[in-house]
Amino acid sequence: MFRRTASGHFAGYSLIGGFFLATAAMASVALTFSVLQAQNETPKGPSEEVKAALSELKIQYEIDEDNDYKVELQTQGNRTQLCYILSESGKWSTLNYREVWSPAHVYEGQLSPELAERVLRDSGQRLIGGWCVTDWGEGRKCLYFTAKVPPNLSAKSLHEVMSVVALVADTLEKEISGETDTY
Repeated sequence: MFRRTASGHFAGYSLIGGFFLATAAMASVALTFSVLQAQNETPKGPSEEVKAALSELKIQYEIDEDNDYKVELQTQGNRTQLCYILSESGKWSTLNYREVWSPAHVYEGQLSPELAERVLRDSGQRLIGGWCVTDWGEGRKCLYFTAKVPPNLSAKSLHEVMSVVALVADTLEKEISGETDTY
């Protein structure tokens, strides 16, 4: 059954066991992710905005096979951390964004429940950025920290975001792997 809520939206519910199922909310979330994926622009090459910002900052970079920028930043002590700045900008409704991310942990199978809860809680406490998981190939997955920011950030602001993203990812990498500095 469907009913209209006070805000004018429809919500589905089931009377089974007295539990209400928010089918409209789930459909809305699925639709939002589909729209986000469909509205991503295909990069025609490396982003000139990112190139200009990194050049201004005098940060060396590589361009990967996806035309994204790969930089290595100093973090803690003698540690370094890889950070990626996507050339492709995304669009959601009227908002444009660019993703800055850094890998923390590559694994097979599932995250431990303790680590999964920890990164979810950590994401909820952060002002900017959050933890995500993606397929990494060959049956592996990657836990990474990411921030979605306006694509035309100033060089200074981009550097601040990159530094936070890299430090957060490196901190977790160090806790998981000990002194091993893989990323």
